[in-house]
Amino acid sequence: MKEDGMSDSEISKVYSIIAKELYQAGFDDRIQHSVYRTTNGDGINSLINLLGQKERFPLFCQYKERVHWMGCDEYSDVTKAFTLCKHQ
Repeated sequence: MKEDGMSDSEISKVYSIIAKELYQAGFDDRIQHSVYRTTNGDGINSLINLLGQKERFPLFCQYKERVHWMGCDEYSDVTKAFTLCKHQ
């Protein structure tokens, strides 16, 4: 955005618009500066919505740096790995 000559306040506005675009796609929770997730239990459809309707999200598409998908489901649950063994 700096390369496009935007000021800091213009960049802040773009980030706000990107947040709205992601919310419209179904990514309804911002958990870190630029990390979003879904809380609806249907994240794959939010991703498909984002991909399938890219023209609705022009600023996100223009200024994204990287997009990673991570699904948290029963197969990625490593909770049991943190169970402590009892030593006698």
